[in-house]
Formats: sequence, C-alpha cells, structure tokens
Amino acid sequence: MEEFFMLIRRVKALKDHCKTAASSSSSERTKTGGSSTTSTTVWVPSFELEDFNQDVEFRPMPAVVVPPPPQPPPTEVEEEKKRRVGDDMDLELRL
Repeated sequence: MEEFFMLIRRVKALKDHCKTAASSSSSERTKTGGSSTTSTTVWVPSFELEDFNQDVEFRPMPAVVVPPPPQPPPTEVEEEKKRRVGDDMDLELRL
C-alpha cells in the first residue's frame, strides 16, 4: 500500500515539474521574442505484465444473515380459537 502512495507522489511531483518547466521555458521564449514551436508531452503511465505477476489474496466475503420475515398479525378467527382452547382447559389446582 505504501508503494502505491509513493508512486502517486512521484507522478504528482513529475507532473508539477513538467508544468513549471513548461511555464518557465514559455516565459523565457516570450522575453526573447521566440515562438513556442515545441509541444509538451504529458507522461501517461503504462502497465506491464510484470506489474501484475504477484499473487493476489482476496478477502472472503462476509456471511450475510437474513432475518426471517415477521409473522403476520393473527386474524379474528385465530384469536377466537385461542380463546376457546383456553376456556376448555381446567387450570385450577385442587388437592
């Protein structure tokens, strides 16, 4: 990871260097009365196969746990059945 950021910093430094060199050379040309006939090229990074030869270790995907859907609210018929079942039981404790 550090190598990646080091490369980014180098690219930025090179880009800034090219900009300052181009601006200073163009200002010198205007002072001497010369015209700017050369075009500045921008460095485009290129990748080679050797850049990707290292094995890449992928992190496993986290397990996704989906909760069960909520139960629908009981209907009036089901509630009535529960009440009747409760009435049929004799829950009084007698000795």
